[in-house]
Amino acid sequence: YQNQYVNLGKQVTTTGLTIITHLDQGKDFVRLVITAIETNGNSLMQKTYYVFLILTFVGVLFSLIVALYISKLITQPVKKILAHVHQLGRGEHPDRLNIVVKDEFGNIQNSLNTLTDSLIKTSEFSEEIGQGNFESSFEPMSDKDILGNSLLQMRNSLKEARAEEEKRKLDDERRNWTATGI
Repeated sequence: YQNQYVNLGKQVTTTGLTIITHLDQGKDFVRLVITAIETNGNSLMQKTYYVFLILTFVGVLFSLIVALYISKLITQPVKKILAHVHQLGRGEHPDRLNIVVKDEFGNIQNSLNTLTDSLIKTSEFSEEIGQGNFESSFEPMSDKDILGNSLLQMRNSLKEARAEEEKRKLDDERRNWTATGI
């Protein structure tokens, strides 16, 4: 029996060594896998970091472009409106604003065009009165148009003054004729 035990012991030892060898090989393989994963993980993290940096840069660049575009959309109409108002403030007759958009800026530009047209008509009417044409027609912008209504009142007063002056001249000529004779 002793031989059998020795043979069995040798078999167990050989089988145990084989198992231990396989476990060592498995352990070495697991270490290789873990090392590969760590290496790939570090590489993956580095790639992710670069992708994140590139996406951040592209996002910031895109945001700047959008901000500049929106800024231009707002500042161009405001600059045109300001230039138009400054010309009106200096008593000039600026060209009509070209209405491109149908938003608040378009409404402001439309109102400024209406105001400019009205001021041009008022100026032309004033020039006609100044040249003595009291028959010139004029429509005020509204019942509350202070300048337009004042000009109409001035025209009517000047028309009456001219009629009274012509009447006075006729009366003076008659008196002179009567006083001097034929």
